[in-house]
Amino acid sequence: MKEIARGAEAVLFRDGKVLVKLREPKAYRLKVLDDKIRKLRTRGEARLIGRAAAAGIDVPQVIEVDEEKGVIRMKWIAGRRMKEVIDGGNSGLFQKIGEMVGRLHGADIYHGDLTTSNMILSKGKLFLIDFGLARFDKSVEGKAVDLRLLRQSLESTHWKFPKGFERVLAGYRKAYASANLVEARLAVAEARGRYNRSRRKATQ
Repeated sequence: MKEIARGAEAVLFRDGKVLVKLREPKAYRLKVLDDKIRKLRTRGEARLIGRAAAAGIDVPQVIEVDEEKGVIRMKWIAGRRMKEVIDGGNSGLFQKIGEMVGRLHGADIYHGDLTTSNMILSKGKLFLIDFGLARFDKSVEGKAVDLRLLRQSLESTHWKFPKGFERVLAGYRKAYASANLVEARLAVAEARGRYNRSRRKATQ
């Protein structure tokens, strides 16, 4: 196996046509607690991937889950990260991203790391990957946070496309019946953020 990425949560390996995600033991935690955390997070991630697939979202196909070892084996997805595709000039995919997020939220899944680096375009299909921070969440607040993170990511990474998020929202509304509630909560959160920033500047 070849290590291809390492993060705070897990290490990724490629084993031929298989992606192996390993949650390594954390020495700073008590072993009993660490074992429980890794087991629950591994199980939860696999279940959410399955829930997303049932909602019609293209996600990695789970081959095997070993909760005791903190391992998920998934089919390797051959394609390009959406970040690279959009930067190459294919801005028409923003609406497709919005439709995917709309289906995700329709299934009451909060992803937690919605960036174009966690989306892969493969044979015309848009895959959503890395459910390490995902959780089951029915709340409007959680979905608004997801959208806000996506917006911030698009504005910092794909600043050449200032209307990118507007196109995302067009797709989101198309795929999610309660989109208006989430957008309203997002607007409140962003207004609060602007107010807090202006207050900090005023006191400096």
